[in-house]
Amino acid sequence: MKNAQVTELLLQALETELGGVQVYKTALKCAQNEDLHEELTKYLAQTTHHVEVVRGLFADLGLDPEASSPGRDVGRWSPLWRWLWRAGLLKQLNWSRQNA
Repeated sequence: MKNAQVTELLLQALETELGGVQVYKTALKCAQNEDLHEELTKYLAQTTHHVEVVRGLFADLGLDPEASSPGRDVGRWSPLWRWLWRAGLLKQLNWSRQNA
């Protein structure tokens, strides 16, 4: 596999995990059920660990984890993220939490 392909895959992986961290943090603020809160806490910890692992790979390979790429940019605006953005899910979760 070529270096550019490895870099691209790592950038996409990092972007995916960073998005997951944002979703779990927001969901945790809204979770009122103790069991759900516990599960989301586990998922957040796992996803945060994934971010650390991928950032470690960037460091080991001497790559820039903040670099932009076509695939990473698409990851930022994948169909799921576009849907979440349009639906305003994260905004709604925050609003629901504040008005509960």
